[in-house]
Parts: sequence; C-alpha cells; structure tokens
Amino acid sequence: MNRFSSLASAPRGALWLSAAALAWALSAGCGDSGSEPQEGGGGQGGTGSGSSTSGASSSSVSGSASSSSSSTSASSGGSSGSSGSGGSGGSGGSGGEMRELRILPLGDSITGSSCYRALLWQKLNENGHTEFDFVGSQTNDSGCSPASYDRDSEGHGGYLVTDLAGSKYSELEAWCSANPADVVLMHFGTNDVWSSKPVQTILDAYSVVVDELRKNNPEVVVLVAQIIPMNPINTASCSTCACPGCGGRVQALNAEIPGWASSKSTSASPVIVVDQWTGFNANAGQDTGDGVHPNASGSAKMANKWYDALVPHF
Repeated sequence: MNRFSSLASAPRGALWLSAAALAWALSAGCGDSGSEPQEGGGGQGGTGSGSSTSGASSSSVSGSASSSSSSTSASSGGSSGSSGSGGSGGSGGSGGEMRELRILPLGDSITGSSCYRALLWQKLNENGHTEFDFVGSQTNDSGCSPASYDRDSEGHGGYLVTDLAGSKYSELEAWCSANPADVVLMHFGTNDVWSSKPVQTILDAYSVVVDELRKNNPEVVVLVAQIIPMNPINTASCSTCACPGCGGRVQALNAEIPGWASSKSTSASPVIVVDQWTGFNANAGQDTGDGVHPNASGSAKMANKWYDALVPHF
C-alpha cells in the first residue's frame, strides 16, 4: 500500500488529525527537512503489511509511512501492522546413498591365480551383498567362473611379503594410495616360507603392510589368513619344487599369527584372523593342483571362509 492510498482509506477523523499535525510540523520548521518524523514507542502508522521470514512471523511494515500517517501514530499510537504468515518449513533432505564396500584381495599367486575371488564375488551377490567393489591394480584370471566377476586385486605371483617391507616398499605405497580399501583380504607368506624366511621377519612385514593400509584409511579392517598348507612336489616343469620342510614352517607361522594380530589390532582398525589352514588338503589332486595353488575344490573352501569373515562388515 502506498502513502496516498493510506490516506484515502483512513477514517475521516484520522485525516483531520493528520492535517492538524501537518500544520504544526510546518510552523515548527520541520516540513522542509526531507525526513519523516520517527516515532518512539508508538505503533507504526498506517496498515503494516507483514513480511514473512523463514519459519518466523514478522510485523514489520513494508515501505515508508507518510508524514501524515506518522502523525496519526503520534496522536493515537496507530494500528499495529498485521502479522506476516509463517514461513513454510524446509523440505526434508534426501536419504544418503549406500556407499560400496571397497574390498582389497592382497597376496601372491594364491590370491592372483586361484579362483576364490570369482567364487566369493558370486556368493556375495547371490546372497544380497551387492554393494561392494573389489579393488587393486591387477586383473589376473585363470579361466574362473563366472567370467563376469570383478577381477581387481593385488595378487602378485612370486611376491614375498618381506620384500614389501624392504626392496619393494614403494610398490606397496603405490597400491595402497591408488586403491584405499575398507576391508583387506590378506593371504601372504607362502613364498616367504618357501624361501625359509624367519617367522618374526614375516610378522614384522605384516605390520609394515597394515601400517601402510592405515595411512590411507585409518579405519581399514584387515582380515589376515592363517595361510593354507603347502606340500609342493617335483614336476616335469619344476624338478626342484619339492619342499619337505615347508609344511612345518607354515604351521609355525600360523601358530604365531593370532598373537601378532591381537597386538596389532585396534578398535578403529581391527585385525581379524581367518583360519584358511584348517580343513584344507594341500596334497596334489586334493585341494591343490601342485601342492601349493588351490584347484576348484581349494578355491571354493577359501571363498567360503572369506565370505563368513567378510559378511559382518557389510
């Protein structure tokens, strides 16, 4: 409402009072000041149009009151402005999307060339655990089924975990920074055992790996395997592969893994032991093809144990 319509709609008595007030203001020399009288303590003159703010009512007057209307306020206190309507409530936020669980299979050729990853991927999907992503720089495959499985991993044939703590540490850094993981499936140490590395040296290397993983995700969950047994045999392609002492050295390593895991585990980043050794027959033709690498039967056993350990973290 403009100042003229305010006067037009005012009651006759109010107009008479306004005229008298205007005459008084002119005789006092205030009419040419260019500023309208400000009333202290009285109501705002005229009919105030309430302005609404978000969620709160306001009785402020829009626009400037005319000198006539303000004089009315001085005389009668004026009518208060009408309250603004309450602002509408904010719209609810949209629900957050479920983030995929980033799973890093980590190890040597037992991770890289066996089919446990394909079978684990299949079992997770068949049981409704679909929000996950295998991560890693390698995409090794040995004709595993289903062919559509996510092949990403850090399964590196021939690698020693003790080398990752030393000469190949830069590779470990690169893997971890490129693919920060939520959960790690670590089966490492077979080549170290074969190379007669001391148990404590292997465990120290495990610690280096866990520390590097935590640099990129302080809350990473590390599922560490008590590694599968091994009984390598000589073959036509490898006449020196037999390792009579390997079976005992695997058992010695596995016996120390739970204590190491307990000392390395934290509430924010647990280290959890997964027993891949029990129930696995390393003899060629049983759960391996060569006394070391899992065949279809061995891969299925590994996948089932990883699955049971992994599901609680979805």
